[in-house]
Amino acid sequence: MQVYINFGGLPSWLAIAPLKRIIAETGVAIDWQPMLGNLGNVASANVKAGEEDPLADYKARRAAARSRAKARELERMCETLELSPQLGSRKIDPLFLALGLLWAREKTDGAGQMTFVETAFTQTYRTSAEPSAESVAGVTEVLKLAGVDADGFAAFCEAERESLKASRETTLQKSVLNAPAFILEEEVFNGREHLPLIEWILKGRTGTPPV
Repeated sequence: MQVYINFGGLPSWLAIAPLKRIIAETGVAIDWQPMLGNLGNVASANVKAGEEDPLADYKARRAAARSRAKARELERMCETLELSPQLGSRKIDPLFLALGLLWAREKTDGAGQMTFVETAFTQTYRTSAEPSAESVAGVTEVLKLAGVDADGFAAFCEAERESLKASRETTLQKSVLNAPAFILEEEVFNGREHLPLIEWILKGRTGTPPV
């Protein structure tokens, strides 16, 4: 199963605990894929420059509602992860952590990759460790804490960072829009809310599928 995660967002972190349990109970192998941001929910502007938008008031109200919902969701995620709102609302550039995940895929097994993922989220959001996990040096420390050989990681970043950025289009073509996302049996599931259904599939589709 392919699992797409974004180290710059709490939803991916919230998916790790249930995913870890599912792995333990089903033995499914995970092909980790990093994302540098969400790709969906992009609205195009149909109003020409200089024209009055007849839906301006509606759009403003929708934007305000989305902002309130986003704030409530952040509060719930922070409570679940036992984070302060200040730490949970930090804007994280996930580039080097994403490269760290690609490196961990080359250097260790599934258990080691999971350890890296968990360590990356913990070091990024729970601690004020220096150097920052938004740097090569910071992710090198995350790799070491996770027990992954980091020798050569800096050169790897130089060689792979542009191709990772370019992978955004390939990810979008797969209909992977938001992290976390899962591809199982050629079907794409965007969002951690699909984990109960994924678990039901992996356990043989016994009984009524979860809604």
